[in-house]
Amino acid sequence: MRRPIVVVASLFALALLPPAPADAQFGGLVRRAAERVVKKDNPSSDQPKIDDATVTHVLAGFTEEARVADSIGRAALAQHAEVIGEVNSFLTRWAKYSTALVESHRAQQEYQACVSGPSQQLASMAQGPTAGAPPGAMALAQRMESMSDDEREAFQAKMDKLEREAKAAEKGGNLAEQQRIRGEVEKLTGISTTQAAAAPRRSQADIKRMQDAGNRMQQCRAPQPFTARAPEPIMVRPVVSENGTTTLATSATREISDSANAQAYLISLRSMHVGNAPIARGAAAAGMETGRYSLLRERVLYIYANAAMRGDAAGPGEFSPDEYSALQAHRAEIIALAQRLQQLGAF
Repeated sequence: MRRPIVVVASLFALALLPPAPADAQFGGLVRRAAERVVKKDNPSSDQPKIDDATVTHVLAGFTEEARVADSIGRAALAQHAEVIGEVNSFLTRWAKYSTALVESHRAQQEYQACVSGPSQQLASMAQGPTAGAPPGAMALAQRMESMSDDEREAFQAKMDKLEREAKAAEKGGNLAEQQRIRGEVEKLTGISTTQAAAAPRRSQADIKRMQDAGNRMQQCRAPQPFTARAPEPIMVRPVVSENGTTTLATSATREISDSANAQAYLISLRSMHVGNAPIARGAAAAGMETGRYSLLRERVLYIYANAAMRGDAAGPGEFSPDEYSALQAHRAEIIALAQRLQQLGAF
């Protein structure tokens, strides 16, 4: 059986990482200012208008922001190679565990799909009005259905052994041994052999169908028990800000227990020194004064892009019809760059 190859991505390729929260170092004040500007009950003539050309310039700014934030993030990661190695090692162990878990679930589903049809057929024949099944047969079928693979195999092995012994006793005419075997069968199955013998006999066609169903069940490949364990959590030093300086704490107090924890921590490392540089460079790339670019940035990212990524539409009071039309024309580009900036800790 082929298993998918899981590759732990390089720490510098963050296309699959989940979005990080907005960077409070530079986004909060500007965002609040922008929110005051766009309130429906407080329109302002100073609010920068949005049209197709403006969106194009802003997107050029976002692209430059992403480039600058990525460069800063790479440098931050290089400064903390030791902790990066610990996290990457954890991700490798987690990837191996996750692959084993997915494979186990897939094997279980395949097995259940394989045995479902023949087991239902057998159960239906056992409880049919003309089936002629002896008392207790249905209860046995239900009990076998609820058995684990190991229990079912052990049960079948005991029945096979009793069948061989019964044939030997019958051939040798050993009545006492035959009686003992009948008692063992009754104890094991819960079905009286006397009642079973008195039950109406099935047709050869019914017996053949039951045998075919049993053969199909035997051909189903039972999955191996899942024994893999999730990797033990690791503790790392969290990113902290003190007196305007962002660094790693002296003590390892942040727990990483799964892939999402690890990826979020890597993003926090990348964004710890991002600061205001991406916005300033983005404004220059957009050909705008920094204040105007910042206000447009907040409208496009925090209002439009956030709603778009949630699948919502911005309310009619937040953009004029012409502005909203211009944004919608670049929806895919805006969302892609917004997600990239989130991954880099710059949004």
